[in-house]
Amino acid sequence: MSSLVADLRLALRSLRRTPGFAASAILSLALGIGANSTLFSVVDAVLLRPLPYPDSAELVGLAQNQSPPDVRDVREQSTALRTLAGYGAQPFDLTSGPEPEQVAGALVCGPLFGALGVHPAEGRGLTAGDDTPGAPAVAVLSWGLARRLFPGRPAVGATLVLSAKVYTIVGVMPKGFRLPEGDSQLWVPLETAYPEASQARGAHFLRTVARLGGSLAEARREADGVAQRLSQAHPDEDRGLALPLLPLHDVVARNVRSTLLLLLGAVALLLLIASANFAGLLLARGASRRHELAVRAALGASRGRIVRQLVTESALLGLCGGAVAVLLALWLLPIVVASYPEILPGIATASIDGRVLSLTAFVSLASGAVAGVAPALRMSGLDTASALKEAAPALGGGSRSRAFLVVAEIALAVVLLGAAGLVARSLWKLARAPLGFDTGGVLTLRLDPPGARYGQIAQQTALYDRLLAGVAALPGVRDAGIVSELPLSGNALTHNTIVEGMAPVPQGAEPEAGAHVASAGYFAALRIPLRRGRLFDQRDTAQARQVAVVNAAFEHRFFGNAPAIGKRVRYAREEPVRWMTIVGVVGDVRDAPGRDQEPTVYVPYAQNASPWHRWTSLVVRTAPGAQAALARDIVRQVWAADRQLPATQLRSMDEVLARSLTQRRSALTLLTAFALLALILGAVGVHGLVAWTVSQRSHEFGVRLALGATRGRIVRMVFGQSLRLAAFGVVVGSVASVAVSRLLGSFLYGVSAGDPATYAAIALLMGASALVAASVPAARAAMVQPAAALRDE
Repeated sequence: MSSLVADLRLALRSLRRTPGFAASAILSLALGIGANSTLFSVVDAVLLRPLPYPDSAELVGLAQNQSPPDVRDVREQSTALRTLAGYGAQPFDLTSGPEPEQVAGALVCGPLFGALGVHPAEGRGLTAGDDTPGAPAVAVLSWGLARRLFPGRPAVGATLVLSAKVYTIVGVMPKGFRLPEGDSQLWVPLETAYPEASQARGAHFLRTVARLGGSLAEARREADGVAQRLSQAHPDEDRGLALPLLPLHDVVARNVRSTLLLLLGAVALLLLIASANFAGLLLARGASRRHELAVRAALGASRGRIVRQLVTESALLGLCGGAVAVLLALWLLPIVVASYPEILPGIATASIDGRVLSLTAFVSLASGAVAGVAPALRMSGLDTASALKEAAPALGGGSRSRAFLVVAEIALAVVLLGAAGLVARSLWKLARAPLGFDTGGVLTLRLDPPGARYGQIAQQTALYDRLLAGVAALPGVRDAGIVSELPLSGNALTHNTIVEGMAPVPQGAEPEAGAHVASAGYFAALRIPLRRGRLFDQRDTAQARQVAVVNAAFEHRFFGNAPAIGKRVRYAREEPVRWMTIVGVVGDVRDAPGRDQEPTVYVPYAQNASPWHRWTSLVVRTAPGAQAALARDIVRQVWAADRQLPATQLRSMDEVLARSLTQRRSALTLLTAFALLALILGAVGVHGLVAWTVSQRSHEFGVRLALGATRGRIVRMVFGQSLRLAAFGVVVGSVASVAVSRLLGSFLYGVSAGDPATYAAIALLMGASALVAASVPAARAAMVQPAAALRDE
């Protein structure tokens, strides 16, 4: 211990004598470790930290959404699950204020709060009796919503009008309680709020939560058996049913895991680059200490003692870099958390806590010590006699090692730049890929007519007729229409579909097609082209012949090269059987960027046979420059049609497109930031090596100038060394990047892992950065005075 204390004191004195070197080394490590600490705190919150529920390791869930009857059947037939519950997002209209508003809620099927192990702070939770036909309408509120709606008085026992139905508040959840997924603020029984879906075995909209009563393997075997029995008992809805059980943590993180692992790999590469930079600095400093180390050896210091002293210095630098990294992470983390709240569930809980600090300390110490071992071994093995003959501390040795480290830095930077470049190119292509419609000048808003007031098709039709007439009359409105599932919004609904004359298939195996309710103005507002036939018009009333418009993908899938006009189609589960005559074929639109639209059937809203299919989006094409002025007028028209109907998600189609790319854009932002840091560190490494080489060769340059070499020739020599380092690094890094980029998978669109344009741009960027990094040493080399260089020698 006394030797360690002595080593630390000596290391501190040594570093105080070279503050420039110490600052460079600490900053280099701080950049790499700080980025790692920031991202690890996010990964810890989203992927590693246990869910905030009692005994969360016992919680599991089904990887796919399930229907209410299937959830009930699995709960009743499984013994390895102590309980199983489902929940699905459902907005509720709140009309007690001056303007109607929409509150995010959830439909609950089963003992949800019991499965999570969380008890209400006030009152009680939802029971099995609450989710039965004819039961009183009850609701449980979040702590925040209860305090907002009932300030200064108890919420339990009060009533609340939600979507035109009166609910009694029976409980308030604890402060900070959230479901594993979604942002619901109130919870109601499924049977009460959405009875149409309660018995719909084909409506797969419930996320699930279960608590294990045995092993996960046993529960999975039981779930497989239940799935097989349900598939046989209900072939029309459950043919091929799968019930894959996963730990609930894995279910929650399934959509962001690949993004976080990509970013975690990026910061790991950045840390390697920072460590290589640090090792290069240690080699340069060690070269200047040859005489000092030779004196220590001559006075009796063993090689192991010298190595220990040098590694102590590098470890101390690593810890100092870690301390600065913590400060950097404390500054960066709030920015990251504020930038990505929607795409990373649980990110709001990310913090620089004890786990992050422990990892930071370990990484700092390990990075400093490991990076210092090779330079320490090299410098401890010098020739003592020849080093003592030097009259002064000299620079020498280590050039190949430093060059290797710089090439490694550049190669790793190219890997990061390659990943960022490929993702950027993919995002650029996605944002400009043909969508099948025109987003410019289009406003949209979401409407959710409550079933209590719009449970009949005639009521919905009257609402949409009033709304469209009012909006169409506004100055500046070119076209207006409605559609149940707005493109790029993430909403989708499919039905098993039967085409007249189609070869019989087993019940439940009918092909699926998108099922949309729309108006003719929808196609006009989005400029979706009519390929053949006609769109909906005033003839298509509820009493008229049932008609449909299909997209080109539907026509190609079911009719090949034959025209679809005049053919008939129906939904397989619809009762009574209702055949629809195809009167038009429209172009395909993309439901999501980079994904083609599936075969789709559009039904006029007046002929919609499913009263529960009542959610819709209003789509309005405006005159140029009229969007901002029209937005409030459109909301007023909604309230003119129904004063109690909230108008939500008012945004342009360009915003809808941008939001659909949010996850890719967010990943690209961080990836680009890490790549730029890597580029800077690589340039710093090139600068350090070239500057060191120039100081080594000042005598040589003086001799060359004395013998007639031009200063331009000297500059070209220095730049040539820099470009050779960059070229080697680019070649090695490009090969590695092509291999690594194949792991990007879903992040790439329209771009191959070896995209030549991307790597050509990276080569030019690295070459330019190498020239910039070498510019100051090159200028210094050109200013060498031959007489002074020869006299110094």
